[in-house]
Amino acid sequence: MTFRTTILKKLVDTHGKAVTFKSVTQGTYNVSTGSVTNTSTDATVKVFFGSYHVSEMNGTIIQEGDRKAVVNTLDTSGNPIVEPKTGDTFVGQGDTVRIENVQKIFSGTTIACYICQVRE
Repeated sequence: MTFRTTILKKLVDTHGKAVTFKSVTQGTYNVSTGSVTNTSTDATVKVFFGSYHVSEMNGTIIQEGDRKAVVNTLDTSGNPIVEPKTGDTFVGQGDTVRIENVQKIFSGTTIACYICQVRE
């Protein structure tokens, strides 16, 4: 496990907040109803929220108010979570944030955690 991965996992374990991770899977178009039915998979995860440095904000990709959300690959029960993707959300602590971008952090060939760019 790399130094960065160790620190990120420690931040989540020590300072993370339990929130609901909602991953939405787009359904198929139903011709008879004229609609698409999406399904949602929910999991309780610990997330460490951090701020972007001012020098990282460019007003386009990273906007003022965006945050980093470091999340483990396992939920609070120790089960693997669905890989986060753009459009998924974290709900909890009086806040709902939408994932804008996801970076996978590897330890060797294994995904150790995710860093998600989130926005209210």
